[in-house]
Amino acid sequence: MSTNSQPLLEVKGLSKTYTQRRAISHEKYSVRAFDDIDLEVPEGATIAIIGESGAGKSALARCLALLEPTDRGEIWYGGRDVTQPNSHDLSVRREIQFVFQDATTALNPRFTAAEIISEPLLIRGIGTKTDRRERALHLMQQVGLRPECSEKKSLEFSGGQRQRVAIARALALQPKLLILDEIFSSLDLVNQQVILDLLAELQEAFALTFVHICHDLRLVAQFADEVAVMAGGKIVEMKPASGLFSGAQHPATRDLLAALPSVESILLERFA
Repeated sequence: MSTNSQPLLEVKGLSKTYTQRRAISHEKYSVRAFDDIDLEVPEGATIAIIGESGAGKSALARCLALLEPTDRGEIWYGGRDVTQPNSHDLSVRREIQFVFQDATTALNPRFTAAEIISEPLLIRGIGTKTDRRERALHLMQQVGLRPECSEKKSLEFSGGQRQRVAIARALALQPKLLILDEIFSSLDLVNQQVILDLLAELQEAFALTFVHICHDLRLVAQFADEVAVMAGGKIVEMKPASGLFSGAQHPATRDLLAALPSVESILLERFA
């Protein structure tokens, strides 16, 4: 995907901690999710954020999507600092959308697919009921779901189909930036590739910018333009995806690469 040199999203010195209580004493203590993050996401690019469990990837993603406040630092979107008070206007929140890891829990089981996809439009007061339904049906077709599935509820769909519904819902408000949190992790290999191909088509059709949280380096190699490696709540390495496998510098990156199974080890494990 061709990119614009101007960053759509720019992060400067971003930090986040959570306050928790101990189970017995109820004493408060702080847990650092991430610290002093700098990141640029060019318009039209696909950025992958990788790292071991607990590195702070998902917490960073939620803050980038303005779903959670940060402790300090700046998030610049479209040339303005959206971490400033009263800066989260409707246009910014419409333009940055989040796709959750588990579509099963992210979708209301009482709603039909058409209701799920059109709900953001209803919340924003956009269009008539007929307009919203037509938009939902159009988006279902865009993500490869038949219109006759519009009255099905989320639990009637397969895992891959639920993820398509979640992506369609995220597109309802015509965003520019999608932040996708481990959306491949609950899918089998076939559905991973199908969703990967779908996202490439949607990126072209809607001129989207993607930030992927992903732990599967084999997938990252297929879709990412650049890769940010997180360890201990910090970005420790960032480089083009094309150079990740041959030029990793940081030990955390090398550990992730070393954990990748070879074809031979997969066959031995499967058929031993």
